[in-house]
Amino acid sequence: MKTVALVVAAALAVCSASALYAGDEPTHGQKIARGFVNLVTFPFEYGRCLTYQLADKGPLGLATGTAQGTIYTGARAVGSVIDIVGVGTMPEKGNTYNALGLKVNPFVEKWLPRKGGKKAEEKAAAAPAAKEQSGWKSAKEKDTAAEAAVKAEKKAEKKAEKKAEKKAEKKAGKAAAPAEQPAAATQK
Repeated sequence: MKTVALVVAAALAVCSASALYAGDEPTHGQKIARGFVNLVTFPFEYGRCLTYQLADKGPLGLATGTAQGTIYTGARAVGSVIDIVGVGTMPEKGNTYNALGLKVNPFVEKWLPRKGGKKAEEKAAAAPAAKEQSGWKSAKEKDTAAEAAVKAEKKAEKKAEKKAEKKAEKKAGKAAAPAEQPAAATQK
C-alpha cells in the first residue's frame, strides 16, 4: 500500500511538473512543488545523462555521461532540498537549476540526441560516397533511375523517328526535284 501511494504521489508530482512554468516567474508554491518533484526524480538524471551521452558519443559517452550525470544528479538533489527547506525563496536567477541549464525535472529534458548526434551526422556525410562506391541503391532510387531510363529511351526513340522523317523528306524532295526538271524542259 505504501508503494502504491508513493508511485501515485510520484506520478502526480511528475505530471504536475510540466504545468509548473505557465508564467515567467514561478510562485513560491511552484518552487516548493518543483523541489518535491526533483527530490523524487533526481536519481533519474544520472541515467538520462548517461543514456544521452552514450547515444551521442558512443563509448566515450560512458565517461562523459558518468561525469555529467553525477554533477546534474547532485545539482538537482541540492536544488530540491533548497527549494523545500527554503520554502521556495531561492531566486530564479543563479539557482542550481539555471546554473547548469536544467529544466523542471529529468523527464522534461532530452533523453536522446535528435538524430543520433555527431556519429549520425558523420555517417550521413559519409553515406553518399560509400553508396556510390558500392553501387547500392534504395528501391525508390531504383524506381527513379528506371523511370529516368525509360524517359531517356523514349526521348531517343522520338529523336531517331524525327531524324528518319527528315531524311525521308529530303530523299522524297530530291527524287521529286529531278522528275520536275525534265517536265519543265519539255514544256519549253
